[in-house]
Amino acid sequence: MLQGPSNNRKSSLLPWAIGAGGIIVLLAIIKYRKQLRPFLVMGMKKSYAVKEWTLTEFEKAREDFSDMWAEAVHHYEKEKGLVTTQATTMTSENETTVN
Repeated sequence: MLQGPSNNRKSSLLPWAIGAGGIIVLLAIIKYRKQLRPFLVMGMKKSYAVKEWTLTEFEKAREDFSDMWAEAVHHYEKEKGLVTTQATTMTSENETTVN
């Protein structure tokens, strides 16, 4: 069955109050944009710094997880006898030689 409008006046006025507040804030930003510009730029700069830090931390976590996964696979294969043990040495960052 269809229901009529809500009898709770506060809940029906809340969206209107939020919308009116948003319009007032928008008009204030438009009127005082030259005075607010340095603060907005600073806020955007801080947001960008947080984004860069977050991406760096996620990249580190991904690399750590990748290393742990490779180590777990190696231990599993070693237990199952699928891997022959060979000594490896690192000659540079991208080259591996087998002894």
